[in-house]
Amino acid sequence: MAKLILFNSIKGGVGKSTLAAQTAVFLTDFGRVAIMDCDPQQTLNRWVMRRNEAGENFQRKFSPLPSDLDFSSKNLNQFDYVVIDSAGIDSKTGRKALLNADFVISPLKPSQADLDTVLDLDDIMLEAKSINKKLKSFCVLNMCATHPKDKERAESLELLQQAGLKSTVIEEPIFDRKILRTSFSEGGSCFEVKANKSADEIAVVLQKILGV
Repeated sequence: MAKLILFNSIKGGVGKSTLAAQTAVFLTDFGRVAIMDCDPQQTLNRWVMRRNEAGENFQRKFSPLPSDLDFSSKNLNQFDYVVIDSAGIDSKTGRKALLNADFVISPLKPSQADLDTVLDLDDIMLEAKSINKKLKSFCVLNMCATHPKDKERAESLELLQQAGLKSTVIEEPIFDRKILRTSFSEGGSCFEVKANKSADEIAVVLQKILGV
């Protein structure tokens, strides 16, 4: 059965879909990967459409699974990983995915607005884990400023570590870099262009979470 990796948030604008796309491409080096877009905005599915329309520019293709697919479906047996993007709200589909996922990754921007959602998010994770015993949850600081004098990232990390969350807080950040926006807009990923810092940063985080 495939490992289900859910990108979940109760707040929009945290870079969830972009990070899900990067993860899908990264995991193709380790097995067969499918994606599932449970967000009504269909940001991840539109990325797949751009990717497929690019033809030979990208060798690794994805065929999205329907968002209403039964998670016990035998169709999942043909994949090693399924990367799931959910809406940036506490939704019914997001809760359903939580009850079936193996890993849930919650990106957070280092901002007060994002930190204000952490305790509510943790309550949702605690409830899900009481039913889904295999679920492992992680918080990741995403879209961090690259300015060397920025203090928000370090301050946000400290607050997360002191919050007593049931989710594991990943210390390694993912920075807000142009390569992520430009590659995503073209249906690509940072793992398919020349060596760049984003690929290194995301790989470190995913290796720590998924153990690949």
